[in-house]
Amino acid sequence: MSDFTESEIQEQQFDNIQWNQIQGALDIFDPVDIDLLQRCTVSPDGIAFKTSVVGQYSEASQDQKVTYAQTLINLLKNVTNPEVQQFAFTRISQILGKSPSKSIKFFTSDNGFVACGPMLRILKHSVDAKIVLGTARAAALILSSCYNAEDMTQLIAWAIEELNKATGASTSSAIEVLAIALRSREARVTFAQQNGISLLVQAIDKNRGNAQLIYEACLCLWCLSFCEEALPAFLNIGAVRAIVEQVTAAPREKVVRIGIAALRNLIGKHDSIFNEEMIDSGVLKTLGTFKEKKWGDDDIMDDIICVRDSLLKNFRELSSLERYEKELKSKQLTKGHLHTEKFWREHVQEFEKENFLLIRQLVEMLGDADNVDSIAIACYDLGEFVRFYPTGKAVCKNLEVKEALMPLLENQNENVKKEALLAVSKMMVDNWEHVN
Repeated sequence: MSDFTESEIQEQQFDNIQWNQIQGALDIFDPVDIDLLQRCTVSPDGIAFKTSVVGQYSEASQDQKVTYAQTLINLLKNVTNPEVQQFAFTRISQILGKSPSKSIKFFTSDNGFVACGPMLRILKHSVDAKIVLGTARAAALILSSCYNAEDMTQLIAWAIEELNKATGASTSSAIEVLAIALRSREARVTFAQQNGISLLVQAIDKNRGNAQLIYEACLCLWCLSFCEEALPAFLNIGAVRAIVEQVTAAPREKVVRIGIAALRNLIGKHDSIFNEEMIDSGVLKTLGTFKEKKWGDDDIMDDIICVRDSLLKNFRELSSLERYEKELKSKQLTKGHLHTEKFWREHVQEFEKENFLLIRQLVEMLGDADNVDSIAIACYDLGEFVRFYPTGKAVCKNLEVKEALMPLLENQNENVKKEALLAVSKMMVDNWEHVN
């Protein structure tokens, strides 16, 4: 068994790179650049330069640091050798890892931008997963400190494509890179606009045993909770529920810390609807338990107390039906407790009030073509009403619910089409529970 760490083994491999052969083959670097590649290293204090004394280093000059950083970018642009590519993105990540805002100046050109095109091409064409991940991380470090709309859009598109693959490796790689890229406010907006938050929630739900992935996904949601443009997506896809579930499960203290911090950011926003979602998700009980624990990080307790006190002070506990009425009035139906089999089984009788006013309002929502998420949820709710109300079919017939649903069977949105079909089927089947 080797006594060397993975990092030490990697450095030994870098020492064996034949730089002179690379220079001779491509003729793109002058001798000074090659000399820098051989003599420079990255220490915790920055870019260091080997002296004539073995094992000793001195700080590189500003010109040497700039030349070294630009040469690393050129390596990714011109060299396809995997070991050289790995060397380049590793050094870039090391330089930017400690203090990106200070180190990014070494990579910027006269116009203030960094040429990330070579990295993005590697993401498209390389089949080596390790090379792709390392290059994507380096690009994210650069772009989160030196924003370029076109390059960031391409990086976000790559991450979303990886999340859509929904494999363990692709999901883990995408979220690791997003945890860096979403430091940029502009990246958060782009990601939210591309349905990224929904994919994050799906990744959390499908990878609950992977504590590191869960932490990084919650870190992404924490970053996004600062972004006003991202908050509507939080409402529509159950992000609060996902965060609360992971905080309650508490796979690691760092998951609790970042999850509670994200909830704190959401307190009071959007007419306090996030407060209500937290209450519905049972977070008060969890916070009460956490308040009695000792935490290694003092910030956790501060956030726990802040979220708990805010919910207890400002939230009047509405009945489930009152919350349903409020949500229906907003014409923004959101996945959660109010749209589940359990809710309809327990509260269906309450929908008799005012001659089934809420059911009639649901039918009206079916005509709101601009809100496909709410239409799909309304279809689901109408189907559940039919299932659980004793004379649900007769009520729906009088209200012409089926006639309102039928046009949606041809809707362009697949989720709307599916939920409309299920709702119509529930109106036609006597014992839905027996249908697989």
